[in-house]
Amino acid sequence: MNKSFSKGLFIFSNDLRLHDQTALRQASLFCERLVCIFCIDEQWSKETYFGSRPMGSHRHQFLLQSLRQLDQQLVDLGHKLHIYQGNSLQIIEGLVSKTAIDAVFSSFQAGLTESTQWQYLKTRLTHCHFQTTETHSLFYQSQHQWSKKTFPESFNEFKDRMEQQIVDPPIATITELPPPFPVLAPDVQVNLNTNGPTLAINGGELAGLKILQQLLDRYQKHPDDCINNTVLENRDSTALSPWLANGSVSVKTVFSRIDQLQKTKALLDPRIQSLQIKLLRREYFQWYAVHHASRIFTAQGVSQQHPLTSVYPQRFKQWCYGNTPWQIVNAYMNQLRNTGMLSNRGRMVVASCLTNELQVDWRWGAAYFQQQLIDYDVAINWSSWQEIAGVSDKSSNKMHIDLSEKRLNDMDKRIQDKWSDKPAFYSIDHVDAADWPISE
Repeated sequence: MNKSFSKGLFIFSNDLRLHDQTALRQASLFCERLVCIFCIDEQWSKETYFGSRPMGSHRHQFLLQSLRQLDQQLVDLGHKLHIYQGNSLQIIEGLVSKTAIDAVFSSFQAGLTESTQWQYLKTRLTHCHFQTTETHSLFYQSQHQWSKKTFPESFNEFKDRMEQQIVDPPIATITELPPPFPVLAPDVQVNLNTNGPTLAINGGELAGLKILQQLLDRYQKHPDDCINNTVLENRDSTALSPWLANGSVSVKTVFSRIDQLQKTKALLDPRIQSLQIKLLRREYFQWYAVHHASRIFTAQGVSQQHPLTSVYPQRFKQWCYGNTPWQIVNAYMNQLRNTGMLSNRGRMVVASCLTNELQVDWRWGAAYFQQQLIDYDVAINWSSWQEIAGVSDKSSNKMHIDLSEKRLNDMDKRIQDKWSDKPAFYSIDHVDAADWPISE
């Protein structure tokens, strides 16, 4: 078979796996020789306008674990993962120019920054072929050609349109790649064995697939357990979401395994259907971010209606460090800060507190989650915060959870017992409008 390109560059991103890796498959089909790289961008460790870094220590450690496993898998195929650290655009442009690369492949990404960088490279490297493939979603863009005016305004509308669409089965694991070619050594050597915070989970494709199998086995043995609290989320963490977020596990693989499980049942299992709906909701957020682009990062959101919030640095700091008047919020924030993990329930509770009780601009909370969460996904994170803040669309209502409700505190008593290390503060502010100290 005659191949179209002499030297190909594959850029790994949120697709750190070899199973169901359609983007890498495309690169291997069209290139005579191929090199695989990953860029740790220097901006990930720099503080943003919102006082947080794009990547905190927990997610960084999980990423290094995932990259280490991927590198070993590529070594088994006669390749290696070239890891560069610095300015991603300069690194890629330099590699392409100095190594006579004529094709660049990567996975399609929903994030605005990532898509902007991709377009920049295309304008700079006009001699090169650029190609992206959807690997982070259930559907392809060709399956839903929406304009800005016709994109569904709600998840329910999206679900009604898409739940009858066919989800392609995952492709087989890649076992062979075109031979590599010499590339420049990275300017900054990346130590994948760097000691970081101790994580409760292990990164990488094999670890993620093992967790998926264990969770499905557990459901088959104990079907009365709520599958929604085992496959996507449990009480302390978010089960598969860390591996889904960095692409160590394919969402199509999860969907396919769940679908196979459903087919073993004589009747439709509502718990499995509920899980499939959760996967559709994740899908909705991916395309919501693509279609609304920069508006998922603005205070007004998609609704273009500014919420009645502001920036209160002291309140925000109290929230981050679990020093609020609400013990349940403090417990959840302590858990997030110390582990990088938080259940979906916990996220809604603390987000409601920040935007309602503390009246802080929701974007500060979204940026802090981006820094802290191991399972951070740009589309899910920022779109979810918009929903909670009530700016996701013109008909959306702000979510408000009553933090004093006895049922809420009784349900989360276990979290409070584990993560509440001091009494709650009884004042939101330390000073009044005239900057006089407020006595307790």
